[in-house]
Amino acid sequence: MAAGVLAVEFGFVTGRFHIANALDENSIEVGEVHPEWVRHPLGCGAA
Repeated sequence: MAAGVLAVEFGFVTGRFHIANALDENSIEVGEVHPEWVRHPLGCGAA
């Protein structure tokens, strides 16, 4: 995938579900977590 990719990854106890969009290349993957992606965890309430 090229730079500028938008990806969403859901992590579960058994692995992950990963969806990526890179203009002319798209992917859906399952399996182990990709360590090379920058992660921005979502909060679940007040700070």
